[in-house]
Amino acid sequence: MDGARAVERAKGLHLPESTPRERLGHHYIDLARGFQLIGDKEGAFSALQVAKRIAPTQTRYHPMVHETVRAMARQEARATDTLRGFAAWCGISTLA
Repeated sequence: MDGARAVERAKGLHLPESTPRERLGHHYIDLARGFQLIGDKEGAFSALQVAKRIAPTQTRYHPMVHETVRAMARQEARATDTLRGFAAWCGISTLA
């Protein structure tokens, strides 16, 4: 639960080409969580996109991905300067 430390440690990390896709995917899932914990939603979403590209099935069903995405969506819904935040303020639950 130390997002700053996780992100800092990942900066200099170079994973070999032989690393299994599941391990690479999990690395980026963990990194997304680190970014989310420090409030870097762009970094978190970017890491999730990389995880999706590397290991799509793992990313889709991983509980930590679900938790991270829910936390990011809640943060965005509370932000008053986004459309989703404005919709939540108006009491609109879906934007379809």
